[in-house]
Parts: sequence; structure tokens; C-alpha cells
Amino acid sequence: MKEARAYRCLQSQEVISDSFALRTIQDDDIEDIRNWRNDQIDVLRQSELISPAQQREYFEQAIWPTMELERPANILLTFFEKGRRIGYGGLVHISWEHCRAELSFLLDTEISKDIKKRKSYFSVYLKMIKRFAFDTVELSKLTTETYDIRPDYIKALQENGFAFEGRLRRHVLINGEYIDSVCHAAFQQNEQRPVFKGNSKHNILVSSAGKKIPLISAIKSAAKRMPRVPLVMAGDVCSSVHAKYFADGFVHLPPTDRENIQSIMALCDSNDIKLIIPTRDGELDFWAQNRAEFERSGTEILVSEPQAIAICVDKLAFAEFGQLNQLPVIPAWEKPMGSGPFVVKERYGAGSRLIGLNLSEDDAKAHAKRLSHPIFQPFIEGREISVDAWLDRCHRVKGLVLRERNEVANGESVVTTTFKDPSLESECVRVLESLALRGPVVLQLVIDQAGHPQIIELNARFGGASTASISAGLDIWYWTLLELDGQDLDAIPFHRSEVEVRQIRVPQDVALYDPDI
Repeated sequence: MKEARAYRCLQSQEVISDSFALRTIQDDDIEDIRNWRNDQIDVLRQSELISPAQQREYFEQAIWPTMELERPANILLTFFEKGRRIGYGGLVHISWEHCRAELSFLLDTEISKDIKKRKSYFSVYLKMIKRFAFDTVELSKLTTETYDIRPDYIKALQENGFAFEGRLRRHVLINGEYIDSVCHAAFQQNEQRPVFKGNSKHNILVSSAGKKIPLISAIKSAAKRMPRVPLVMAGDVCSSVHAKYFADGFVHLPPTDRENIQSIMALCDSNDIKLIIPTRDGELDFWAQNRAEFERSGTEILVSEPQAIAICVDKLAFAEFGQLNQLPVIPAWEKPMGSGPFVVKERYGAGSRLIGLNLSEDDAKAHAKRLSHPIFQPFIEGREISVDAWLDRCHRVKGLVLRERNEVANGESVVTTTFKDPSLESECVRVLESLALRGPVVLQLVIDQAGHPQIIELNARFGGASTASISAGLDIWYWTLLELDGQDLDAIPFHRSEVEVRQIRVPQDVALYDPDI
């Protein structure tokens, strides 16, 4: 009888879990595997059908000889249920130097046709392959790439401790259509998952929702990862906002004035709103000043401290704060100082509104007459950078992502690309933790021609293009919901995507099919 094949690098050639087993691949497994691969070619990195001879040749040349190596590039395993072969997978593209590998998995074709069974078997496999990767092979990181035509697989990954790492747009061509690839990763140190305390069932209100559809979608995506999925409601003073078509419900809010607090609280109570996420500069002070009153009624507000809001919304005050605390903030004045050129903009609200750039002193003074509360700053030429960050309730930076503003329209990034710079990231943490900030914030800066950061302003809210940083691993809304649930966020690591993200913001037509329209 032929001796079973074995990987020299493994002390144990199998993983057992109840009626399931993962075992080192053998000669009599490869014909079933060939048939499964040919049947499911559309979801694999395989362009042509494999013949029996090609399959044997591949294993004889590329797989069987590597089993004798101390560090093979791949470790292939067959998946069994009650002794019956039902799939295969393993660890591929192993980087022994960096202690990571990519997960591979393919299920029997007939089982795979049933989506519910497919997800169930995949979940079992994920638990077993993680044990194998982290305990037997002693890897640190396990990555996956899933074509975005299998939402059941993506959900199973998220339910089994795999964190979203990024999205590769239009990455593969399947049946004539370009499909995204979605990347996830699991880490050895993140095996202990949160034990939820039950508050996650309460609903979320996004105020001033307007056309903030990407924001609504990002929060809903995070909410689906909670054990009891909360509803994400769009709130606005205007009843015709577009966001209501993408939220789980709509709340018609009165203006955010002190006299309307009781009305807003009543709306929160009737809709079981336990978290309000403000999104507009003009309302931040209202929510910050009245946060304690809302919290006493059972609704938490994701907003920074009033003194931090006051500094951030007043660009002159922010510049003076920066100078006082020796932070690299661009100075600002109520009249031109120095020889110019100058930037002229509104002191309060959106800094990009009616902004004047690279102006002489006379032109700057003329431009200022068009503004309500003009301020003047030196014009600094360089790379425009946005820094998305999230701070916990103790005002500590949990994570941040740098991104270059490649193309800007109406003050927002139409095209933006993430990048890494440890020195700049450390400096941004120092700046952000100098204020009592909480939740998502956006720091705007310029890298001048000498390579030094020059901070323009700080927005104490989620940014229009901040979804790019979520794609890069800045898990803003999941962290928010975990914190609301009382979790210890120190035990939840920030997994920054290893690949960079370029985001292009474009209009999109959406058709809704509903008999009640």
C-alpha cells in the first residue's frame, strides 16, 4: 500500500472538528478537484479547462516535490465530512519571512449550488483553517480575496473574524462584466472576538443626511457586523433628501435650535434612536452643547467636546490655537500680514466656499468684500493632503489614514489616493490629541515644497471622501458601534490595508423596484 503523502514542515497532517477533517492532499483527491475547478472556473484564477493529464503533470511538477521542503510556497488540504471528500483548499502564496499566507478554498460543485449550505460549510472551513494556520503553521496573518459575486462568502468571512482590508475595483472579467475583488484578513492576535453586551440593537440617526449616500452605506455596512443589526435612519429638516432612499428609514427633524430639543428627543424615543451622528459643521456646536441632556434621555451623540468644536469651526481661533501650542498650523489674520500672496476665505463654515487663492494684497482685500467674515492666510503651494482619523471617548487616536487629494471639486476630493508616511502620521496624532476630539475627524494640510506639513484646518466630523480611508481599513463606524456597546477598543487592533486605495467619486443612477412607489 502506497505511503500517504505528507508535508515535512508539519508535525500534524490533519485538523479534526466534530465530523469534519482537513487532511494533507493525496493522489486520489486530485481528480475530484480537477472536476470541481472546471465546473466553477468563473470564480477561480483559471482561464482554461484542465485535462486529467494536465492535472497529474501539475501535481507531479509543482506540488508533490515541494512537500519535502521546510518552507513550501503552498500547503494544500482536502476537506472531508464524515469521511466524504467535499472540498479542498489550504494556504497559498505563503510568505514565511513575513508569517502570512493567502487562504484558498473550493467546495464540491453540487454542494456549492445551495447558497445556505455553501456558507455553512465555508464557515466550518474558516474556523478549521484558522486553527491550522495560526496553531500548526504558526503564521501571523491570513488573507483572502473574494470576487464580489459571493456576498455569502464575504459575510461568512466577517462573521469569522476576518477584517475588511480593501476593495480592488473592476479587478476581474467574469462573463463579460468587470467584478470587484474584496480583500479580508485574520490575525493571530485577534482571535478573541468581542463579547457583545446587547446595546447594539438600538437604532442610529444620521443628521443633515442630505445626499450623503456613501456615508449611509458605510454605516449600514458596519451595522450588519453587529449581532443585532440596528437600523440606520436618515434625518434632515428637508423631507425630500436623497439619503432617505438608501437608509432604513427617515426622520423629519426640526432645526437644531435649543427650543426644539424636546421635539428631537421625542423623535429619538419614538424611533428607538440611541446614537446620533452629526454630519454638518453648522450643527456641531448644538449637539456638543446639549450632548449631556440627550445622554440623560438615553441617546448618545458622537461629537467632540464643546471647546474643541469652538476651536475647529472658527478658523481664526484654530490658527491661534496652533500657534499657541507650537503646532504646524498655517497662521490666519483678520487683515493681510506680510507681502503675500494670500488665501482669503470665510472664518466660519466650509472653508472652500468663495475661497480666493494666490492673490495679491489688493486682490485679497477686494475678494474679502464678498465674504461675511473674511480671514487672510499666506498662500502655500504644495501637495494637498487629507487625514482621516477616529478618536475614542477618551480623545485618543485609534487609527488614521493619509490620503492625497488628487482632484478636487467644490472643496471635496473627487479623486483621492491613500498613502503611508510614519513620520507624518505621528505628527498628525500629536495635533489631533491636543484637542478633546471624539469620533471621525478630518485634518486638512499641505506638504510644502520643503517637505514640511502645513495644517490648514480641522473638521470635527466625517469627511465627504473619508470612505476611502474606510476602504483602507480605518474601521470608523464599526469602532463607533463597539464603543457604544461598551467594548474595550484597546483589544480591537487597527488593521491598515497593505495595499493603497484610490477612490473616484462619480454620480450613479439607482433604480428602485417597489410596488408601493
